[in-house]
Amino acid sequence: MINITCNNIWVHKKISNLLYQKGLNIIDNENKNFFLNINIDDREDSVLLISREKSYKFIKPIDFMEIYSKIILIILDVEFNFNHLTYFPFRNLILNEKNKINLGEKHNLIFSYLLINQQAGISKFNLYKKIWPEDVDMQINKLDTHLTNLKKFLKTELDYDLNVKSQKNILKLTIN
Repeated sequence: MINITCNNIWVHKKISNLLYQKGLNIIDNENKNFFLNINIDDREDSVLLISREKSYKFIKPIDFMEIYSKIILIILDVEFNFNHLTYFPFRNLILNEKNKINLGEKHNLIFSYLLINQQAGISKFNLYKKIWPEDVDMQINKLDTHLTNLKKFLKTELDYDLNVKSQKNILKLTIN
């Protein structure tokens, strides 16, 4: 759920593909919801990597691993604060003043998609496909079970009530 923008289409495609191969969830449409936007400014003799709070300059030629390591530094700092919780989506970590928990991969994906789609909500179908893209036979009860387990886990470990409403198969996270 990282949006990459770049002034050079070829560089954009190459870097996005390499980041995707490294397991980062890259989106290619600025109209979608995302946690972080990273702008890549390709210049004649250098490349600038710019995010909300950090920027890095690389002199050409560039080793991809240099860019990758800086992107990792950027994404590990992404956090969201709400209802006395701090959520680090790229660390799978949620903490409050008393405790911290690590979310499993599926729970982190569910929580992430609910959070970035809290305005309009997300359909159960779309969420299911994002969590289990390889499933041939869709079983929405599998999603419902994981969501219930996530709610129980947050309540037990952080004393936090995850408020998710479902109306016409649209899930919507409510944050007070």
